Amino acid sequence: DFDIELATTLGIEVVDVPTQLLLEIDALPHRLSRQDRLSYLACRENDWICLTNDRHLRSLCEENEIRLCWGLELMVDLVGRGSLERDSALRTGESIHASNPTITAAVFERFIGRLR
Repeated sequence: DFDIELATTLGIEVVDVPTQLLLEIDALPHRLSRQDRLSYLACRENDWICLTNDRHLRSLCEENEIRLCWGLELMVDLVGRGSLERDSALRTGESIHASNPTITAAVFERFIGRLR
């Protein structure tokens, strides 16, 4: 049920990707999902920071000097800037930890420590 109206309400800018980038997707490593390949291309073309926890996408970005940020790291930065409440970041982090097996207990504990 996520649509343009909801995105706008949440302050999210929806970006139309040029057809040229869509045509490049199949030339990228297939170990990445189609969405991750598109994310990589969009970050490359727009000099954006790639926000991801996916190790394959991170590797591709590192190989091509695309700036990176871990998902939990972003929340730490937002809390530090006063743009996100610590409790909200903690609840979101708990939800991510519970649903994503790559966010191990050790990773989650480091996140909690950085929120303090």
